[in-house]
Amino acid sequence: MNGKNLLAAVLAALTLAGCAGGGERAQRRQSSAYWLPAGATIEFAQLAQLQSAGIGDLMVEAGRLGWNGSRPRIEKVATLELPRRTGVVLVVRGSWPTGELDATEAGTALAGGLVELAGRLRGSGLEALGVHLDVDAGASLGSYAKALAVAHKQLRGSPFLSCTIERSWLAKPEAMEVAKAVDQMVAFLYGQRGGEAEQEDAWDLQKVEANLRALEKWGRPYQIGVVTLNRALLVAGGKVRGETSRITLGELVRHPGLELEAGSFLEGVDRLLHSFSARGAVRVGEWSLQRGDRVRVVGMASYHLEELQRFLGALDLPHRLGLAYYRAPLPGEKLALSLDNLLNALDPSPAVAKPVVELLPVGGGGGGRLRYTLVIENRSDEPTDVILLGSNYVELRVDGGSVAKVDPGQFVRWELLTDDGNGGVMRAFRGAPIARLYTPLLAGHQAVKTGIIELAAPGGPASIRVGGEFVLPGGNTVAVELAQPASPP
Repeated sequence: MNGKNLLAAVLAALTLAGCAGGGERAQRRQSSAYWLPAGATIEFAQLAQLQSAGIGDLMVEAGRLGWNGSRPRIEKVATLELPRRTGVVLVVRGSWPTGELDATEAGTALAGGLVELAGRLRGSGLEALGVHLDVDAGASLGSYAKALAVAHKQLRGSPFLSCTIERSWLAKPEAMEVAKAVDQMVAFLYGQRGGEAEQEDAWDLQKVEANLRALEKWGRPYQIGVVTLNRALLVAGGKVRGETSRITLGELVRHPGLELEAGSFLEGVDRLLHSFSARGAVRVGEWSLQRGDRVRVVGMASYHLEELQRFLGALDLPHRLGLAYYRAPLPGEKLALSLDNLLNALDPSPAVAKPVVELLPVGGGGGGRLRYTLVIENRSDEPTDVILLGSNYVELRVDGGSVAKVDPGQFVRWELLTDDGNGGVMRAFRGAPIARLYTPLLAGHQAVKTGIIELAAPGGPASIRVGGEFVLPGGNTVAVELAQPASPP
């Protein structure tokens, strides 16, 4: 398919819901969504990939809910550039005031602001299939529900009206009235968004199932909100003092002033969790830490999304439309799952790291000495898990020779080993035939390189074998592959 035909196909798919003319048929279509904040970027080719993965809704942050006294107003915010005529769900974020409001006045003003926003976006080439209100209204759900009912009546289903339902609202009777006042919902039931206090239940799939059962009783169509924006939390004095996604797990693992807390990963029920403590006064990104302060990485890997898909596939959820993935990372938010990670998780094949080793000959040997550098590269978007001891290694074995010298280069540690006679290995010193090199993490597309490794083969040609294994998120392992057989220098 050429570029012009591909463009037509994607735009037709993205605007399909709007062609149904709104109403019940458009509102209840089965589709997942990808949330795009202001400042995010997305490539045209990725739009087609999203469609192929069953993600038909682009939720684009386009407005901010403000207030003139007791009257809501919608302020347009800058949106990302998309091909003209792309059908999107406009997201308006803000808060709802406490206290009583005139529901008719507030709902009428809200509907007018939403229609005006959709019109302004249409002028820039975007077609509003729906409007989603991501509003902090937990303290005023009754007032919010009444105003939504008025706005929904005036919108008449075109564009359709959607709203956020927070996990904490499920136990409140007024939340059901909110659900009845809109066409569909995004219920955030798996993961935690920025600003939320860390809570294990937010990731526990058994708790997710219980919340879904409660939501199904409302009898309203919904998408499940899934938070893919991983966070690092700064904890000092027992309180969260900051959070960021602009840091990588690799930076934390390799930071000389931080120590990975043993067993912290065991706290991660159906989630990714690693906790680091400061050995002393250190600088981590924009944070200044003192001894005992902690950085906790909380979120998910692609593996957890795969598990979530399998889990949901076994449940009978007749009102579920799909999932809403929150959100695309902004530039610099390297801790978040990327769009490539999301697409990998939705692909039928497993989303796993692919560590591949190259053994590169280096000149300058002689006298029965062979010199190499070793490079291990992860040829995948997916990282390994973080393991400090016992795994996440590559090893070089010399049959008919020994390891004479090792410059570990970028590897964090190394050891010499020999066969123990029982199918295993044990520590050795001089004349060892095995060098094992460790790196605690291989991030997506990361390469780790040694310095020069010198092998002794005084009796003639030696056979060189390369092996190793890395642990994946979820606990499975993957074997190291050799890119090509080693050849003598």
